[in-house]
Amino acid sequence: MTTLVGALSLAWTCSFAFAAAFASFAEPGTNRPIVLGVRMSGVLAVAVGVLTVIILQRHAAYQQYAAEVVEELRQCIFPNKEETKSDSIVVIIFSVIIGGVLWAFDYASGAFTSFLYDLL
Repeated sequence: MTTLVGALSLAWTCSFAFAAAFASFAEPGTNRPIVLGVRMSGVLAVAVGVLTVIILQRHAAYQQYAAEVVEELRQCIFPNKEETKSDSIVVIIFSVIIGGVLWAFDYASGAFTSFLYDLL
């Protein structure tokens, strides 16, 4: 299952990369649909994803690594709704405070710089 998710995310990422490559290096309009409305960049991305699944399924080291990742993720404790809400409030308040401090320093340094220019 993890290999399938990894391959799908790789195919999704590759589709953007291939589409950008086609747009950058090809003449406009050359990345047209080829079969049933599917673009060449999408076909290449799916091919890379399928090839990745085939290659990774044959390696025991990758299968062991994927199993360890799944086991570690099962041990994670994710925050519930209340913890997420309280942590978000703390982050917002802290961001406003830091923004105010930065604004004060910016205002003070601007006033100081203007004062020095007026002296000259």
